[in-house]
Amino acid sequence: MNNDLISRSALKKVIEDSVSQYGSQYSADMLNMWALFSHIVNDAPTVERPRGEWIEDSYAGIHCSECDYFPLKDVVITIYADGSRVKRGNWNLTPYCPNCGVKMGREEDQTEDA
Repeated sequence: MNNDLISRSALKKVIEDSVSQYGSQYSADMLNMWALFSHIVNDAPTVERPRGEWIEDSYAGIHCSECDYFPLKDVVITIYADGSRVKRGNWNLTPYCPNCGVKMGREEDQTEDA
């Protein structure tokens, strides 16, 4: 079984939508079961969402603090007439690590949808 995080509010909406759509086809016992399931979802334990950060070091560049993933860097190489080259680039830093899925940044720095 996978340990994915799911949204409590989204699961409750699925239950409510199911009862709204098919409620007339359900027996009283089945409707009671759906109500019980909704309460179980409300009382289910939650896990703290993992947080990470992009860490910069002089050796490897920038990497995820949780899985050491290295994001890609957009690199532009300019070649001058004298043959010299200058390499410039920007890190593609995303709000989530594309490798492990951890949300980047401290929780107090970001607001989340409830």
